[in-house]
Amino acid sequence: MKIFKEIDIAEPIWKFKAIGLAVDDVPMGENVRVTISYISKQTGKQIYPGTYDIEVDKIRTYPVEKVRGNVRVHIVPIADLAKLTIFNTNQNQSNMLFGKDQLGKIIKESEEAKAGNYDNKKMLTPGKYVMTMIAITLSKAKDGNSMVVADFQLDDEHRPIKEFMKIAGPNTDIPREKLVKLFHRGFGYEIQPCQDEAGLMNQLKGFEGKKLAVAVKGKKAAYCFEKDGQDIVMEQTYPEFWYCGLESELGEMSFDESKAIKELTDDDKEKLVRFAEMNGGPYQPKGSSDANSGTTAPQPAPAPANPTPAPVAAAPVSTPEPAPAAPVAETPPAQPIEQEAPAAPAAEQPKAGGDDDFPF
Repeated sequence: MKIFKEIDIAEPIWKFKAIGLAVDDVPMGENVRVTISYISKQTGKQIYPGTYDIEVDKIRTYPVEKVRGNVRVHIVPIADLAKLTIFNTNQNQSNMLFGKDQLGKIIKESEEAKAGNYDNKKMLTPGKYVMTMIAITLSKAKDGNSMVVADFQLDDEHRPIKEFMKIAGPNTDIPREKLVKLFHRGFGYEIQPCQDEAGLMNQLKGFEGKKLAVAVKGKKAAYCFEKDGQDIVMEQTYPEFWYCGLESELGEMSFDESKAIKELTDDDKEKLVRFAEMNGGPYQPKGSSDANSGTTAPQPAPAPANPTPAPVAAAPVSTPEPAPAAPVAETPPAQPIEQEAPAAPAAEQPKAGGDDDFPF
C-alpha cells in the first residue's frame, strides 16, 4: 500500500483527547501513516503505541482548527483511530511476514532462554502473592473475537501466569466483568466508557509494570509427552489467576485453601483411566498433597496387592478342615489309631482341597 505522507505526533491535544492532522498537501485518494510517539514520563513507554495507515478522505471528514502559524489541522479523536485504520501494525498482522507482536514474543523468549531455561522455572503453588502485571495485550480468541490478555509475574524464578478475558462475541458477560473487576480491585481504577478496543487499551496500557495482590488457585490437568519412546500421561496442577486486590491489601486478603484446587475435567479423567488400563492397573486419583508430582505410570502398583491377602486367608480356612477329622479318627478305642496319626497329616492334604477356595 502506497503511503503519501508520514505524520509523527509528538504530543496529543490532551483537552480533546485527540490529535491534529495537517493534510492539506495530501491529494485526494492518498493515504497517510500516523504514529503517536509521546512517551509517558511515569512509565517511560508510549501511551498510544501503534502505527495507523489512514485514508486522507476520511481524515477530512473531521472538524478543522488553526494552530501555530495558521496551519489547518483536522481534529481526530484518538479513540477513532482504530475505526479509521486501513492497516495497523499492532492489530492486523496476519498479512505480514513478521508482525511486531510475533517478533516481540520471539525476542522475549530468547531473553528468557538466555537468563535460564523456562522449563526449569518453578510453577506457583496455590496461595496469595504480590505480583507485577508485566503485560496487558489485545489478542484473538479461538473463535476470532477479541480478548484482553494480562500477564502476571512473581519473580524471575517462577513462571508467569496469564488471565484471558474475552471482550467481543457471545458469552462475554463474565470475562468482561472480570476485566473491570481486575482493574478496580487490583489498581483502584474504574475503566471509563470507550467506543472501541483502541480506546480500552489506551486506558489499560498505563498499568503495565504495576504491582497488585493476586490469589492463585491450582487447576489439575492431564498432559501427554514422550519419554524413551514411550507415551506418558501425567496429572499436574497448574497455577491460575483467581482474584486480586490492592498491593497493600495482601495481609487482609482471604484465601480459602479448601477451594484452591480445581479438580480434573471429565475428559482428563478419561485420559488417565485409559492410560492406566493400558498399563495394567486401575487409575488411582492423586490427593491434593502430591498433585504437583503425580504420574499415572506407578499407579498400577496397588493392583497386585489385591491377590496377596487371598493366600493368607487360605491358611485359616485349611486349619478347621482337619479339626473335625481328628475326633472321628479317635472314636475307635485302639492304639493303632494313634499309630496312624501320621496319616492325619496326609489327610491334612486338604491344603490341596483348599485350592478349591483359591480360584485364581
